[in-house]
Amino acid sequence: QVTLSVPTIPDGKLFNRWVITSPATGLTFDLTDPNATFTMPESNVVINATFKNRPSNLIVNGNFDDGLASWTGNNGSFSVNTDGELVFTFNGSESNDLFATIADWYNGGKLKQGQTYTLFADVTGGSADAAVVVQQSNNDNRIAVVTGAGDNGRATFTTDPNPSTQYIVKIRIRKATADTTFSIDDIILVEGEHTT
Repeated sequence: QVTLSVPTIPDGKLFNRWVITSPATGLTFDLTDPNATFTMPESNVVINATFKNRPSNLIVNGNFDDGLASWTGNNGSFSVNTDGELVFTFNGSESNDLFATIADWYNGGKLKQGQTYTLFADVTGGSADAAVVVQQSNNDNRIAVVTGAGDNGRATFTTDPNPSTQYIVKIRIRKATADTTFSIDDIILVEGEHTT
């Protein structure tokens, strides 16, 4: 058995599918699976990865290249380190939030109704205490959560078809302790369902 692995993905791109150049027939597997497995035939195999353009990120300054510009804080001490990562310093509060600014809002401040979105985030700290979340703006109903505790940095969700439902994206720190350290980077919200 051979397991494929996607090479380095170019900036602004997503994995699309595998293209089998050789052999011309007889090799079958899921061409859209970035970690596809197949049985190696007796002849040489040539398989290439193809890429597609990544949809526009709806999070303004999601990689913190501009420091904390476009982010609004509530409690806590958030800063950006020299590596361009958001870091959190505990201040004794029960919960701490940092709200994102969303670009290209539709219909007067709402994400598209009934639309699937994918949220990506690089959260390190190995704890569910720090999370990037999408929730309805009028309650604490979280519909997408990415933590440093095994989410693989991705969550997919579909918005409510009700046109009055609004959503917010925020970094949420809950019940942190004085020795807690988190870093968060590369927060991306895109239309559609994506694995990479």
